[in-house]
Amino acid sequence: MKPKNISSSLKDVASYAGVSIATVSRVINADPKVKGETALTVQKAIKTLGYRPNRVAQRLRVTNARRRLIGLLIPDIHNPYYVDIISGVEQYAYDQNSTVIIGNFSQDPKKEELYIDILRSESVDGFIVATTPRTEKK
Repeated sequence: MKPKNISSSLKDVASYAGVSIATVSRVINADPKVKGETALTVQKAIKTLGYRPNRVAQRLRVTNARRRLIGLLIPDIHNPYYVDIISGVEQYAYDQNSTVIIGNFSQDPKKEELYIDILRSESVDGFIVATTPRTEKK
């Protein structure tokens, strides 16, 4: 058995649980075709080995489904006004089993555009941009 602090692979989980890699993948993706006892065995192996799915790899495989990734662009992260906004967006995302990528563009239109390009390339489900009069495009 591999200690929890060492990164495990899908193959390690499959071997430990005595199932195929495809079965492990089905359990991770909550496929109803997997029998309850098999799913429990795989979930126990995942927990025992400390396996964490690679979110980047998952996003590459997903075509039309949600990627569970939201972008949030803030013009000035030091401004206390944005603390509640960041906290609220992050909590909502967490409640939806999603993750937030936060970018501070410091009221710089070029930096804002860079962050928008990066978020598009990451195929986020959506992004929120808090613009300022200096960066807002008319």
